[in-house]
Amino acid sequence: MPVSVVSICNLALSHVGAYSIGAIDERSMEARVCMQHYDTCRDETLRSFPWAFATKTVPLALASGVSYPNWEYAYALPADCLRAIRLVYEGMDLHPEEEEPFTLMSGATGTTTYLLADLEQAWLEYTAKALDPTVYDSQFVTALSYRLASAIATALSANDSKRRELMQFFQLAVQEAKTSSANEGNKDNKINRYVRSRG
Repeated sequence: MPVSVVSICNLALSHVGAYSIGAIDERSMEARVCMQHYDTCRDETLRSFPWAFATKTVPLALASGVSYPNWEYAYALPADCLRAIRLVYEGMDLHPEEEEPFTLMSGATGTTTYLLADLEQAWLEYTAKALDPTVYDSQFVTALSYRLASAIATALSANDSKRRELMQFFQLAVQEAKTSSANEGNKDNKINRYVRSRG
């Protein structure tokens, strides 16, 4: 069965010991609290770890007419960026100590965030706001279900110790995903796997 918002919510509800739902917009207490917390918990879970299905690498566009002291370049963030992971450039060494420094800064109006760096023609590896649950891997679904369960536990069970327990399960699920990721891929690859010739 394909993963859906409803199936994730029902998994969370089962962690709490609550009734399942048939639709996220049905008129039930369970559906209402799931709808209230789902988007926030999804984004928090996405930000908790660089999940492969939500990781993108794209060239950054310079922000026109924007400059900040002590930084050479101001870039516009991708519209779907939830978490900036690192800057990437062609032929870079992938070891952490070789990463380029950057910072995020709010614009004057507070409605736009810019990425500031000293790297020209930068690419950004980032966690995207992945909205389609059919692309989620099983470890993410598990983690999200526990994060959502911890958010709705107090409203459905009035049991704060249950909320704390579910949050611990969420943290454990994220840690297990980190362990699995560490055992996959070639960590010694010196040539960036995303950036190709700019010609």
